[in-house]
Amino acid sequence: MRNRFVMRSAVLMTIAVAGCDPAVCVFPELPKSDTRSPDRSVAADQRKPDGARLDARAPDGAAPRRYEVEILGVHSHIFKTVAIVFTVRDVGSCTDPKDLKTCKAISGLPMVAFSRTAGASVTLEQGLEKGKLDDNGDGTYTLTRSFSWFGAYVVGLKFVKDGQLTSAAFPYETSRGGGEKYFCDTNTDGTNDVAFQIRWNAAKEFVQADDAEVAFSIELQRSWNTPLNTTQPWSNSFDHLLPKNLKDPLPQVKLMDDKAPAAKLIETLTPVYKGKGIYEVKRKFAPADLGGLAERSFWLEVSFTDDAGCVVKSSVDPEEYYFTVTAKK
Repeated sequence: MRNRFVMRSAVLMTIAVAGCDPAVCVFPELPKSDTRSPDRSVAADQRKPDGARLDARAPDGAAPRRYEVEILGVHSHIFKTVAIVFTVRDVGSCTDPKDLKTCKAISGLPMVAFSRTAGASVTLEQGLEKGKLDDNGDGTYTLTRSFSWFGAYVVGLKFVKDGQLTSAAFPYETSRGGGEKYFCDTNTDGTNDVAFQIRWNAAKEFVQADDAEVAFSIELQRSWNTPLNTTQPWSNSFDHLLPKNLKDPLPQVKLMDDKAPAAKLIETLTPVYKGKGIYEVKRKFAPADLGGLAERSFWLEVSFTDDAGCVVKSSVDPEEYYFTVTAKK
């Protein structure tokens, strides 16, 4: 899913955790701290037919309080900073049981956000901290972060209120970085009839200044869909751009530093065609590349002209091509 949308958890007895169809989605165990009550073992851990996982624990003798949690934004590109917004509502406060929007949104909770790649054993947690996990004061909580690898993640919230541990986890998808809103009017009739995509990723999840060579894969695609969807360009059918489809057999790739328009050229990289529209460049990052900093952002400027005369440049949206290089640990 590439467009932003709201995923709402379903409420059943206690608290809901957003669903994920087990036929297509791997749903890892929640963190250990999420599978135990402060006072006893799990009070509710069930799966609905659609794969939704329900998880809430209350102290012995107490009826669990029911919350409903929503998430806005369940897809992003790697390395791009995104704001993931959660809304937490008290189901017991609904004025209309059939309309969860009438439930009171709850702020002021001791919230902790968590995330990890599907199937991984390491969970990253983030407590309330300005600019990282914000309580917006209206029942919404914003997790601001970037993801360094593409694939399936689990993101969620947990908190303890009146001795009750509440947990809500959602499937989250990340895809390779790159732009998807490049268009061309080959007929010069004022209507775009070709769309392009550039997708890229580093071969490593974390790029370090350790003098080790890092490979970057860059995939070029083109669509001649009729009609061409320029509102949701990713929905078009794309073909790979092969060297024979380019004016020059290889795209131009530059390693850039700093943000546009103050971007500086670090080095021009030489691509090697790897097949299926994928071009690879490699570079070693040394400690000197960081300029004495603990980490530094770079980006790839990719440009090419196809055999129809269309010129595509990643410099029009450089934020889609940023990546971070950190000091060797």
